[in-house]
Amino acid sequence: MNDLIQSPVARNDFQRWLDLGHAPFTIWRGEHAGIVLSRLEKNPSVDYLYRIAATQDNGVSWDNSMLFCGVYDMKNRTLYLTPDALRILMQGRFPPVAEAGPSMADEINSRVNRQVEDLLGGGWNSPPRYVLDGLPEAAFLAYIQDPENFVRTEAELHIKNHAQASAKSFGMEGMC
Repeated sequence: MNDLIQSPVARNDFQRWLDLGHAPFTIWRGEHAGIVLSRLEKNPSVDYLYRIAATQDNGVSWDNSMLFCGVYDMKNRTLYLTPDALRILMQGRFPPVAEAGPSMADEINSRVNRQVEDLLGGGWNSPPRYVLDGLPEAAFLAYIQDPENFVRTEAELHIKNHAQASAKSFGMEGMC
């Protein structure tokens, strides 16, 4: 996964489904069903959302594959969507999602880099930049469940790894 985008919900019926719904949620485009959303529990406080395109008769077909489209954090009532799902859910007269929020990869990178700078306290002229490579599932889940701990742990590991790499490049491996 490259990224997820925090997305505020615009419609009450969609929010109710996210909070309480278990049956599929159909998004209509006029008189025709556009897509059908389903959810699967990842853990007790997180559901994964999947979408499937509706057929001509407003149903679903075994010829259509379900596509991952996002994550709903029930504890914090926060929705995260893939960029393509966000585009789809922002369409129409009454879209379920009205705007795009922050990129989660960018937010995590920014928060970890601030923490690195805070931990180093200006001790390095140019602190090593933390860059999350894509958005790994385990990292994202750890972040939404405990953002402060995740940021602190990632910053500490990043500083340690950078110090070890610097020591190796200068032939000082045993000093870190």
